[in-house]
Amino acid sequence: MNSFSGQKGYPLLTISSVLLILMCISSIPVPAQSTDINNPTPWESLGYNMNGTGTATTYYYSIEAGPGTITIHVQAKARVFSTGVSVDILDESGSPIGRVGAIAGTESAVRNQGNVNLPSRRRWIVKITTDANTGPYSVWIDGPVNR
Repeated sequence: MNSFSGQKGYPLLTISSVLLILMCISSIPVPAQSTDINNPTPWESLGYNMNGTGTATTYYYSIEAGPGTITIHVQAKARVFSTGVSVDILDESGSPIGRVGAIAGTESAVRNQGNVNLPSRRRWIVKITTDANTGPYSVWIDGPVNR
């Protein structure tokens, strides 16, 4: 028996565990987060690991992406009760293009993902909204994105 097998040789590291580990390794701590849609923080990584602040908060990032489909991955866990974390993609005028979110309790983190089709390559706004109960959460973006 090796460290990757159980008593009957079943793998302990599932594909989802490996993906989660890779996402955590490839994501970096978030830079200063902007709450100003007119001055968003540049998105410079595959993803970010963050923590809720204890108050409802909205952060804005700018990302150059498209054309094509991006996949947004959201993982969240509540500090107390339940929480919701949403990620909206907006055009530069603030009009919504797509949304992905996760609703979670305190027992374990919940992951969700969704696709957003971007019609052209340009600057987009990533709007991340948390509530007062949000604990640790992560957001990753895959697809035709400049980093």
